[in-house]
Amino acid sequence: RSPSGQRGRRRSRKMVWGDFHCTLENVPYDMVGLELKALAQSYEWSRSMSFARTYRRGQVCYGMLEFTDLDDMQRAIRELNGRVIEGSSLKLNVYEGNNYHEVWRPPDRQP
Repeated sequence: RSPSGQRGRRRSRKMVWGDFHCTLENVPYDMVGLELKALAQSYEWSRSMSFARTYRRGQVCYGMLEFTDLDDMQRAIRELNGRVIEGSSLKLNVYEGNNYHEVWRPPDRQP
């Protein structure tokens, strides 16, 4: 039982939505979103990162990072672009924008 006496009840944290996205091309084939997030958290700019995902388009593996702060996203692009990360032999190509799909937002957060 929780301290308040309610059973099985979880505290919910308010979802944080980022308005700034960058795409990473050439992430390792077997990297999952949680690994990308863990990698990103080793950088100072990750403090405003709200989401990370990996996906494939044909033979290219991608990652997408979402931020609440534009400066942090721009710093991530500068620091990651051209780097080779463990598990890949290709340099990352990192740029502003999201080529995954339109990012879903709740109705009260639509642009």
